Amino acid sequence: MFNYQRFLVLLLVMLYCILHTLAFDTYVVVYAKDGTRNAYSLSEHPKVFFDSENVLLKTDDIQIKYPIAKMRIIAFEDPTSLSFLSKNQIGYTIHDNYISLEGLRVGDYVMVYNLAGMLCSSYIVGSDGCLDISLDTLPTNIYIVKTGDTTIKIQKK
Repeated sequence: MFNYQRFLVLLLVMLYCILHTLAFDTYVVVYAKDGTRNAYSLSEHPKVFFDSENVLLKTDDIQIKYPIAKMRIIAFEDPTSLSFLSKNQIGYTIHDNYISLEGLRVGDYVMVYNLAGMLCSSYIVGSDGCLDISLDTLPTNIYIVKTGDTTIKIQKK
């Protein structure tokens, strides 16, 4: 026998999922190394072109050129994603004797602490939003790198 109640619940769930999917637009998001980002709705029909030095983004209304050397990443995101909602995304790479940070806000402080909570070194972010922190003077240990609301734990071996 056909269960109308179960069918109605399933139909409502499917309708909710379809409407939820249609309610949010997806964006092309350009993240720069200085921490800024620009988002372009797919409903604006963005087109991305590359040459040897620049990325060109064209929409129905605008045309913008981004130097590749100043870009961090281009991503497709929806406004409900955590990365889209975060104010500043910091990228980092750990090398043998230094750590490279990018996507920092210009003029922000970056502090390096040991596990006892003692400040080992501090830096001010330059105009490019990037910072290389040398680990040469630090003994082998685990360190906490902190800037704004971002904390990174690293280990010098």
